[in-house]
Amino acid sequence: MEDLIYIRVLQHDTEDQIRIGNAYPVTDLDKAEKNIVALYEKRTAWCGGFKAACEQYYKRIAIVDADTLEVLRSIYGAKKENNPCSFVAGSNLMKEKAIEAFKTNCPCWSRFEQGKKCEECSWLKDFSNKLNY
Repeated sequence: MEDLIYIRVLQHDTEDQIRIGNAYPVTDLDKAEKNIVALYEKRTAWCGGFKAACEQYYKRIAIVDADTLEVLRSIYGAKKENNPCSFVAGSNLMKEKAIEAFKTNCPCWSRFEQGKKCEECSWLKDFSNKLNY
């Protein structure tokens, strides 16, 4: 039996909305990708199926690590080919967005000063370190 990993499905639509599904365990990424595509195919049959729906409604669909949001497999868009550089770039972009969101809602004292963002508190450093693992 292969190693068990937890994944999520990331959707980036043409309106720049990003949705990340619930985490679930898999042992085979190829099988998981086929199942995800089959589910999209079924749900988008009304508009011509998976490929037509992707071209019309999505910029990207990817399988990501449930904990780190690192892109494990790109299913549609954003350089579908297995280029590690595109995975790293996508992962770094998601990390940057997560850090910006954390800064806005950080529990440190700076959030009580109107319009100020957290920059280098211990909570931010801990959060950033967790994203890098």
